[in-house]
Amino acid sequence: MLNDFKDYSSHNGWDVEENCHGIFSGKEKNTNHPVIVSTWQSVFKLPKSYFEQFDSVICDEAHLITGN
Repeated sequence: MLNDFKDYSSHNGWDVEENCHGIFSGKEKNTNHPVIVSTWQSVFKLPKSYFEQFDSVICDEAHLITGN
């Protein structure tokens, strides 16, 4: 998805590196970037309190997600 954002923003100058943080295996899960991109597998075991920082969560591959 980060690569998609880079492609989309190539037309308007939005800086993906400045605005986005990717969470993958071994990457820091906390950031000051306004947009966080992650796989479900990288965050599903985090405590509920982690998600309180977000106004919105958009999830792809939602067929595996529970509402817990």
